[in-house]
Amino acid sequence: MTKFSDRIKKSAKTSPIILANDYDPKTPNIESKTLKNIKLLSDYLCGIKINFHLLLQLLSLIHISE
Repeated sequence: MTKFSDRIKKSAKTSPIILANDYDPKTPNIESKTLKNIKLLSDYLCGIKINFHLLLQLLSLIHISE
């Protein structure tokens, strides 16, 4: 597997944009808004920053769907 830094450098050649999806934890439907942003912007991003509170919610969604 390639190193993270190498993958970011390669992605940054196409786009230097990192999506900082920093919604307030009290935002309704935070998970669906985040997934919508990622799908909408994925062709223009080299990375995605997700807050810990959102990461936990997204992981619980994945765990529930399995």
